[in-house]
Amino acid sequence: MKIKSKFVIRLFSSMLAVLLLPICVMYLVYQQSIATSVAEEVNKMIQNEQSAAMRLLDNSLLNYQEKSLFLQRSDGFQSYLHYHRFITDNNGDISSEVISKDIAYTYQLSQNIDAILIYFADADAVISTGFSAMIARPSKFFSFNYIDPSIPDMETHLSTQKTFTAKNSGALLKTNPDTEYLSLIYPVHSSTPACIVICVPEKSFSDYFDIHSENMGLTTLVFNHNGELMFSNGTDAALAAHYAQPDNKIPVDGLNHNIEWNSRNYLTMQTISSQSGWQAVTFVPLDSNIYSTLFDVGDFFLIFILLTGIVGSLLIYVLVRVNYRPVLKLRQTAISSASGDMPHTAADEFTMITDTLAHLHNENTKLSETVSSNTDAIQKTRLHQLLNDSYSSLEEFNTDCEQIGLSFSYPLFYVSSFLIPHEHRSSLEVIAQLVSNELCKTMDSKYVFSVKRDQLVFIHNVPRIQDAANYEPFYAALGILNDQFSITSVVGVGHIHAGTENINKSLLQAVNALEYRFVKGTGTVISYDEVSSNFNARYPYPKQEVRKLQNLIASGDSAQIHQSIGDLIQYIIDRDMPTFLARSICADVLKSLLTDSQNSIIDAYQLSEMLMQLSKAETINELLEIVNSVREKLERPAADIPSPNDNQLLNEILSYIGENYHRCDFSMQEVAVHFSMLPSNLSSFFKDNMQCTMLDYLIELRMNLAKELLRTTTLPLQEICERVGYYNVSSFSRRFKTYEGITPNTYRFQNQ
Repeated sequence: MKIKSKFVIRLFSSMLAVLLLPICVMYLVYQQSIATSVAEEVNKMIQNEQSAAMRLLDNSLLNYQEKSLFLQRSDGFQSYLHYHRFITDNNGDISSEVISKDIAYTYQLSQNIDAILIYFADADAVISTGFSAMIARPSKFFSFNYIDPSIPDMETHLSTQKTFTAKNSGALLKTNPDTEYLSLIYPVHSSTPACIVICVPEKSFSDYFDIHSENMGLTTLVFNHNGELMFSNGTDAALAAHYAQPDNKIPVDGLNHNIEWNSRNYLTMQTISSQSGWQAVTFVPLDSNIYSTLFDVGDFFLIFILLTGIVGSLLIYVLVRVNYRPVLKLRQTAISSASGDMPHTAADEFTMITDTLAHLHNENTKLSETVSSNTDAIQKTRLHQLLNDSYSSLEEFNTDCEQIGLSFSYPLFYVSSFLIPHEHRSSLEVIAQLVSNELCKTMDSKYVFSVKRDQLVFIHNVPRIQDAANYEPFYAALGILNDQFSITSVVGVGHIHAGTENINKSLLQAVNALEYRFVKGTGTVISYDEVSSNFNARYPYPKQEVRKLQNLIASGDSAQIHQSIGDLIQYIIDRDMPTFLARSICADVLKSLLTDSQNSIIDAYQLSEMLMQLSKAETINELLEIVNSVREKLERPAADIPSPNDNQLLNEILSYIGENYHRCDFSMQEVAVHFSMLPSNLSSFFKDNMQCTMLDYLIELRMNLAKELLRTTTLPLQEICERVGYYNVSSFSRRFKTYEGITPNTYRFQNQ
């Protein structure tokens, strides 16, 4: 078959026009849009890294503030503030010794703190990490141990501080003269002047701002809310030294600026912390290679696409002449490949082939969508089986999942769990995909939806143990959730294990780590190793006692069960456990009863309801009230229950509660111990005689005192909260609103 020359010329001209038009358009688009967009993306990348670093800085400052509050609330410190001198308590401990022990305890638990000192101005005394229980004269201490060259009279400076202050103190401690420090100064708001100073190496803060961003030669300066330079990180030390001078100011307003310094132009990117008011300013040199290269590439790109167009045009002409004949054969193949109902009346060969390929493409798309949907469901099922320890080895899992494109390459696994609020359930798939994309930048991660509706679980596969200690990907994911969905999430991270046999254990550890958010707060990454290292030594889990209870339940000995539960309750009371650890023990007690299929003491429905109540309980007292309700249903000798008509005992109990209810550490268990009664018996005795529970009576006393203080004083809410027996304002405010129907501030406004 001979090809007509007119057809060839027309086809060649069309293809040449198609090539020339994109060449012109692509060059214009690159010059006007792409180069600018790339520069904006680079700037956005720097801004995101800066924002993530600022969140880490805020968490650190909040952590140090909590440590200062811990020292302020310690027994020795409060004793000094009350008596205005160091005294000996009933245990024979001097206040200064107690304070010194608390300082040592805080110092040992704080990796980045090099020194802690407390200055008591009216006592002319300093207690620090380096002095054990000694009290040092300030002149001697500040001369030989703690020197701030920017503050000549350190004693006067500390005694006049009214608010939190951070000072860039340079070479601060004589024990480490080569280290640059920040002094975090926390004045104690009391009639007795005192000041807590925490010395933190500057590098522990500046490392957060180690922003590489393609090695652009960035320098980051961090200023406090007064515009004073706190620390810097970057390649230009002279730039940092310049803006450290009080006379050299930079616009610190949260906006980006173009600044010229030392004959060099910079773009400043600024991020202001909403918590501390500190601001990070990153100097981006505009003569960086990455910016100049963008425009150099444009010229090369134009030459390249022109040459490509010329060569492509010649190649098209040759191919048209050489390959037109096989088109006829392709047409016949297309007709035979299409379905029987496909029409074959197209105007020419190309139209026929196009129609046939479009038909085949549609059929293939439908098949691909079906296969993809089924494959995704199968993958999620396999991952759930992996979490349930259904695979004995990595090889077995990879073999089983080979056909669905699912496998892991490395021998080490660990699990993380993201807490997602219930109101975002409709967007959970989108959230999971975004988080997965972020995590997969640094490690192999697969996600599944947990049986708990508020958790998103990830399985991570890494080649080295130290890879599990890198939490930057999780903080980046938390930043995405906050920026795009306004979700303040928290991540629990389980321990890393070799092989697939202990993935379920890592899952449980990750879920348990989430409970520590009540201590560490949201917007953080909490590892199980961190939680266990902080609490296992101090609060060992009563494995033997729980196992003993399970054996007694199996034997059906109600009296012994009653006693065993009492022992576990006493264990919690004696250890003064954190709420989430006590909740775990209480849950094991109820689960032990619930899993006993022959249990006739308490029905399964009641136990399930109690388990639900455990998750809502906020205090140790509320947890133990739930467990005590179980004990009340167990058989007990009548002689153990005091007489309901024993008015003298009731009056003594009421008098003891009235004397102690305002203490934050007061509990019903303390009353039981004081009167040598079982908590369950005390609860029954009190309810029978007062027609209300002891908890309701205690809350009423505290709320009445709170209302009186709100009406008659101008004390801050924090102080009122502590005077009526609550550790923090949030718990007090929540309880007050439940009791009165309005917040404490609203009540004060309406009644003063």
